[in-house]
Amino acid sequence: MNIEYRDVRRKDKLNSPVFDVFDYKKRNVHHISQYWAYLILLGILVIGYLSNYNYKENLPKALGNTDLMHHSSEFIADRAWKDLKIITSFGTRPVGSYSNEVLTVDFLKREISYIKQTAHQIQRIEMDLQVATGSFWLGFKPHGMTS
Repeated sequence: MNIEYRDVRRKDKLNSPVFDVFDYKKRNVHHISQYWAYLILLGILVIGYLSNYNYKENLPKALGNTDLMHHSSEFIADRAWKDLKIITSFGTRPVGSYSNEVLTVDFLKREISYIKQTAHQIQRIEMDLQVATGSFWLGFKPHGMTS
């Protein structure tokens, strides 16, 4: 049985065979030039930088202890920073640890009771303490765990 093969290659002007695949010029309609991609990326970076700069410049100035007389009802950053230093001085605070579950809770209860004592008489401050216990099953595959 004789099989005849046809040459599917076209011939260019010099009569050398050239595959049509190499001469294919049709562009994809979804194609974006790399220059546009770089321009869009640069635009996103510039917009991100400007919005970050604008955000940082428009934040209010943190009030310190010296501003307490003029702004007694405002948030004083120095007092919050002092309380945060006290809480972090208790040590590491993973869930269930003594420093997190006992020392930090006692400190916050003392601070809230002090705020209740110094509050104006028309202000009513309530405090609720929630103690969560128990566990539940996390069904991960292939092995689960109890949280």
